[in-house]
Amino acid sequence: GAFEGCTALTNAIIGNGVTDIGQETFYGCTALASVTLGSSVNNIESYAFSGCSKLGGLTLDSSVNTIGSYAFSGCSKLASVTIPDSVATIGNQAFYACISLTNAVIGSGVNSFGSSVFQGCTALATVTISNGVTHIGSAAFYGDSKLTSITIPDSVTVIYGGSGAGAFEGCTALTNAIIGNGVIDIGQETFYGCIGLTDVTIGNSIISIEAYAFAGCTRLIGVYFRGNAPNSVGSSAFNSDKYATVYYATGTTGWGTILAGLPVVPWNLQVQTRAWTFGVRTNQFALKAFGFNYTWESNLVIVVEGCTNVGKLPHADWTPVQTNTLTGLSSYFSDTQWTNYPARFYRLRWP
Repeated sequence: GAFEGCTALTNAIIGNGVTDIGQETFYGCTALASVTLGSSVNNIESYAFSGCSKLGGLTLDSSVNTIGSYAFSGCSKLASVTIPDSVATIGNQAFYACISLTNAVIGSGVNSFGSSVFQGCTALATVTISNGVTHIGSAAFYGDSKLTSITIPDSVTVIYGGSGAGAFEGCTALTNAIIGNGVIDIGQETFYGCIGLTDVTIGNSIISIEAYAFAGCTRLIGVYFRGNAPNSVGSSAFNSDKYATVYYATGTTGWGTILAGLPVVPWNLQVQTRAWTFGVRTNQFALKAFGFNYTWESNLVIVVEGCTNVGKLPHADWTPVQTNTLTGLSSYFSDTQWTNYPARFYRLRWP
């Protein structure tokens, strides 16, 4: 590259006449902290800024169409990136091992999303995938252990996987995943080993869920299908997910009583009695509390009521204990006062 290995270079300004930043142009410029890109840059080629370990800020103009493989890999100070809608192609491992990256916004024009694009971005906590992106590459967010939730827009049709290369494999802090209505295939090992994942919503176009797609998600409670049963589900798709239940929406078809070893029930208001969250646990204030997860569709108001004289039904004295609007698909109820009563019973209702 033209400036490859210029280890004392701290600042670069790319003029407005430049259309391409060529392969390895600034490769290994370990002191490069600031880059200004001109408004005419169309292509950032492979390894262009790879190993620029001091590069902390990056603004991509709407003229950029292509980000090549490894273009910003190893930029260990890069904290945030917004990929404009003009970008159609992101190459393999483009932001690999950007270990300070906390936020990424992926524009709506991306239709070629390479493998391992954000793999090893261990600080990445927030990702926005814009509607318009058509697929997600294998190992795209592999091992991103700070990522807590993900929403796949309806424009995405395929989430690619592969043995040892699931798109979200090893995202151990991930608790919630919403998979859009356009997705037809969830690839092999897509969410493998996401040990914090509790809820997954799957859109109404799903056809296949491949081997080990959700295997090792040991805290998975609910898998919620908005459409008909998929045609194909790998027998190991939910391997080791012993607390999980499959829920199907009213009016959908193809459901039996078991899906890949998981029980299948209608998607109604449910208390998760099979889940690891059910029962007496120590809450965040180190108090012993009785609690449970309950699930239903988002944006519904749920009231948990308690009583001590359930034997007097139908005239038992029920009093509200908690009122909550479901912002996701589930909520956790916790009662720290349960020890104040010889026995306490609970019911759920909606106003």
